[in-house]
Amino acid sequence: MPASAYTPASVSAGNGHGPRPQAARPLGVAGLCALALALIWVVAQLVPKVAIAPILLIWFGYGLLPKILIAFLVAFFPIVVNVASGLAAVERELLDLGHSLEATRWQIFWKFRMPTALPELFSGMKIAITLAVIGAVIGEFVGGNRGLGYLILIANQDLDTPLAFAALLILSVVGIVLYALIELAERLLIPWSASVHHYLEAERA
Repeated sequence: MPASAYTPASVSAGNGHGPRPQAARPLGVAGLCALALALIWVVAQLVPKVAIAPILLIWFGYGLLPKILIAFLVAFFPIVVNVASGLAAVERELLDLGHSLEATRWQIFWKFRMPTALPELFSGMKIAITLAVIGAVIGEFVGGNRGLGYLILIANQDLDTPLAFAALLILSVVGIVLYALIELAERLLIPWSASVHHYLEAERA
């Protein structure tokens, strides 16, 4: 099997399914723009971040900025996908209510679509914050001279297992703390979320 076919076959098998044809639907200008943006987001996510990291280091040097950009590239995709799903999941009855009250598109967005998308936003942020930690470590692996990722790299080169595990433990703690902060923000900012209600009911039980 050629290399160009081997990778897609592996991805399809890993997902448990192959490509499924769907009926084509006509797209307007807005639909084409959304499709173009979606393709850009998917391509940006598919490119291996380990391959991008050296290019960013060449462009921006060995400072903190390349690590931030790599973490952003790793983390932004789950947020975008979840928010887009949340914005599209608003109930039709709410949209009809807004139109019957002659609400503008901006008012419909802020009053109906955004509250519906907020739970999805926080779900995406929970995924993204853990990926951002991984992205920062990738940046430090490739071109860092400080940080926990660089420390792990040095520990592996020196066969210093206790130091490597200590750095991994600190990374885990950092990820857990950041995840907990987002969980707390979700409970405070969107108490109507189903996930928050489930958490509070479990806490009372």
